[in-house]
Amino acid sequence: MTPNPLSIPKGLVHLTLNTGDSRLSPLHEVSRDILDGLAHLVTQKGAPPFPIPWDVTLRIDAKKQFGAFALTRGKMPLVSCVVAFSSKGRNLRTAWRTALQGYHADEESRRVFGGATPKKPASTPWLTVQLHRGIAHLPLEQILMLGDFERCLGWSIIEQFRVR
Repeated sequence: MTPNPLSIPKGLVHLTLNTGDSRLSPLHEVSRDILDGLAHLVTQKGAPPFPIPWDVTLRIDAKKQFGAFALTRGKMPLVSCVVAFSSKGRNLRTAWRTALQGYHADEESRRVFGGATPKKPASTPWLTVQLHRGIAHLPLEQILMLGDFERCLGWSIIEQFRVR
């Protein structure tokens, strides 16, 4: 599905809750093949046509315009993410509350990776990422791949479910 170019936001705010670091990720950073492949996963129509080195658990609330996903390796949690793509206040508050619930409940990851007091991004779409202790057991190359995958999956969710 190719979105209307006029409805594409300038970028996805990618915020790491543990550190408070953020960056703007424009859609053009993600290849169309990756977005289309991840659409299989996002719409629950099967696995993407390429391997994913982590287990993905995905929950999307299309009505409230946000999704949550976790990446694990077996039983080892790596990251938990929330992507918000609504501009409606109530939906944004629900998405932000969902992101913070897990973050505040996981004292260990805040202690290990930093206990920043994150601020909700001023504009949508945004993607929050909570780092979990399991990420420390990955090689650096895979840690860097995680960030790219988070953004790619976030954009795929947005493309599939955002009300235009």
